[in-house]
Amino acid sequence: DEREVYLLPGSRLASIYERETIREGYHCAFGVNPKYRAALERVGVGFTATDKDGDPRAIELAGHPFFLATLFQFELAALRGATPPIAVAFLRAAAVRRA
Repeated sequence: DEREVYLLPGSRLASIYERETIREGYHCAFGVNPKYRAALERVGVGFTATDKDGDPRAIELAGHPFFLATLFQFELAALRGATPPIAVAFLRAAAVRRA
């Protein structure tokens, strides 16, 4: 069940996907308790993807080499025979750190 996900311009995710709107699958209703959002943002957590209702679908941690968490299932691209862009970006970041 693919749905539109909106990426924050200038975010790592927008850079990885090279666009600001993507279609990815997700089947959960998990999320962030809104009363904690401001506290998370103060410590560097960026809410960088949302669904059509504005609910967070991904976060990134500022200053970290590759901290990215999604509620959408980017790995499902492999079932379509496509390489998930986030997986490629993670491998590239790991190779840079190893070098």
